[in-house]
Amino acid sequence: MERNFYIKIWMIGCLASLFFLACNGNPAQSKEAADRSQLDLNHALTKNPENYPVITVADSLQEFGKVSQGNVALYTFAFKNTGSKPLVIDEINSTCGCTIPHFSKAPIAPGQYGKIEIAFHSAGLSGRQIKPVFIHANTQPELSQLTITCNVTAPKKDSL
Repeated sequence: MERNFYIKIWMIGCLASLFFLACNGNPAQSKEAADRSQLDLNHALTKNPENYPVITVADSLQEFGKVSQGNVALYTFAFKNTGSKPLVIDEINSTCGCTIPHFSKAPIAPGQYGKIEIAFHSAGLSGRQIKPVFIHANTQPELSQLTITCNVTAPKKDSL
């Protein structure tokens, strides 16, 4: 019986110590946890789509069909800023020099439309082509993608 009494006292002491430590946490750790919570809140606010411009493209894929080798295919993607802040396109990149974007760096107000013209130069290419074009803007996420596709056909050789 005496042994059980000491075990109970030891367990009560351990539980009281845990309770005391949990309630009296380190103030530095509490401030750090509060700072982390504020950072998480700020991050959530900045990721909120209502705080950013939104680039909305009706169709982000353009299929040119057959393009004769050496020809240039042009297409203009229309988009709308459906966000609440002005949209600014910083740059537009493609995966090769055959795909050249043209766009304005002027801000697009909320509710307004803009355009991105893509020129695809087929010289030296043949077969199925899939060319992504990446838009870097002040949107969330910062990167959007347009894609053009076509089938470049080589000119037929004249037979003698």
